[in-house]
Amino acid sequence: GPGLSSCPDVNGDKASNIVMILTRIRTNPTSLSTLFQSRCVQKGPTASSSWTAKFRGSPRPPPSPPQRPFSSSSFDHVPTLLDTQALQQSLSAWGPSMAASLQQDGYWTNYPPTDDAVSTENDDILPMDVIRALRQQSQALREEGRFEPSWSEKTLEGGETVRFDKEGVYACEPDGGDYETAPDMLLYMSTLLSTLPVVLNQEYNNSNNSKNREKRGGVPLNLSNQAFNAKLAVTLAGGSSYPLHIDNTLGVTGNDTRKLTCILYLNPEYHTNDGGELELMLLDQQCVHLSPRGGRLLLFWSDDMPHQVLPHKPDSTASEFDRYALTLWIPDGDPRNIQDPDSKFQILRSDEFQGETWC
Repeated sequence: GPGLSSCPDVNGDKASNIVMILTRIRTNPTSLSTLFQSRCVQKGPTASSSWTAKFRGSPRPPPSPPQRPFSSSSFDHVPTLLDTQALQQSLSAWGPSMAASLQQDGYWTNYPPTDDAVSTENDDILPMDVIRALRQQSQALREEGRFEPSWSEKTLEGGETVRFDKEGVYACEPDGGDYETAPDMLLYMSTLLSTLPVVLNQEYNNSNNSKNREKRGGVPLNLSNQAFNAKLAVTLAGGSSYPLHIDNTLGVTGNDTRKLTCILYLNPEYHTNDGGELELMLLDQQCVHLSPRGGRLLLFWSDDMPHQVLPHKPDSTASEFDRYALTLWIPDGDPRNIQDPDSKFQILRSDEFQGETWC
């Protein structure tokens, strides 16, 4: 994650959290007068993992005002392209598939893994014109200087934690102050937050996870629609990559309750040979490579699934090939669901800690 200036008083972590005020969007999706407030999260202790992502505070809203002031009266006058009702309907329709795939495989995505496989408009979560708008708004935020170098921490064998920069990776945390520059982005974030946790909690608890719930004492999935962490990242063309890691290695003891990682890729002109695939380690020594094509929505368990980003566009440094991804982390309100020892995916956590990969 990036080092940001939005929360300089929070133990140096500076990671911001966004809490959406959703009353008006639920009753009138085109009205945004009182939507966004920026929040901060507290840094937990160092994780005992080979790779530790910097975005790791528990998503909880302290009683503080937005870090960057904005005028809510101007919201209704900012044009937007995203159809919130259509997005809500799409997420609801995908709900059964999402829940089943998360239970079976630990991840879900709307498109086939590679671009060679056939997909149709029915697979789209968002129309491509909205994806292009989101990319343009990401680029506008970058031009405004909102992005900073991304970095992580590595825990050495003796327990020492060292910081290292992610060369060629930059990121920011969108907040309410970005609305006039990136209105569709913040609208997407608020709609996903208000819809996806409710849909997944219902589908996952009512059908797909019934046997597993009995084994765990009936603990239901309890994804929150009140708070989450967000990161907008750009991986530069020229071979930039992310190392193997799990998003939430700290767990409850480290004040990290992130349960679900949600990545939307903003690369409408992506081609198969551009690289930059996200590689997920799966059970039974399987793996999957997912292209960052524009419009792909990817969900996976934040506390279980090891993944890395393969080198992106090694043969060019042209900015038109830069890889944009918008990540939202949704927490679970029940600590028993974080790093659940009865999860069938928990073996992946131990393999990642040992630095092992079979992909």
